[in-house]
Amino acid sequence: MNASPYDRLQSTLGGITVALLSVALTGCISVVERQAPVPRDGVIAVITPGHPEKLIFGNYADAKSYIPFYGFAKQMQATSAEPRINAELGSRGFRIEDELQRALVHDLRAKGINAGAVVVAREAEFLPSTLKRAEYPAAEGSWAMIDARITGYGVLAEMSGEFRPFVAVIAQLVEADSKKVLYEQRFAYNAWGGKVVRVPFEPADKWSSIEAVENDPAGVEAALRRGLSKITELIAADIAK
Repeated sequence: MNASPYDRLQSTLGGITVALLSVALTGCISVVERQAPVPRDGVIAVITPGHPEKLIFGNYADAKSYIPFYGFAKQMQATSAEPRINAELGSRGFRIEDELQRALVHDLRAKGINAGAVVVAREAEFLPSTLKRAEYPAAEGSWAMIDARITGYGVLAEMSGEFRPFVAVIAQLVEADSKKVLYEQRFAYNAWGGKVVRVPFEPADKWSSIEAVENDPAGVEAALRRGLSKITELIAADIAK
């Protein structure tokens, strides 16, 4: 299926998207250390995470992009491949927000915290925002809720010419009744940012070319899942302190 003009425009402006990812990670959000320990009988609701519209696939950082026409041609190739990669991941049932929610619940439970998933209607956004107070679900016995959002994810070229996965997440723990923010942190898995927790990427998760990425949807899915897992392990450890 051919990409719509809107999709083509968004892909062409992907470099701006990558820049905005950095802004999203380093913006006006204050880092909040955990304000209160989880009560022995406390229940944490992990609500549906905020998420972007699609995976980003770009060739912007290739060290050879300064060569006339080379960088442009390679980026157009990546732009053309991006909708197909997204479609393939979709056909495999991969939904980044579901993966993050499941991983958070799993890692919190592994720390001995009573956590469960709570579904909240949440549309994809170009730059996902935190829930407004009125949009939180009813407490229903929960001590706190986790409002996490993925501010960007995908596969980008490095200066080496290799392609590597990236994921950026902002996690917020909010008291269920008062909606007071008890904890907030930003995480960057192989992504840029200022005051963020930088998470080293898995060295094996890399591809040599645009074609290699496009021909390995299972590998892309697994790499993104590993990135999310590294982030959720840190979030769970922070909250369980």
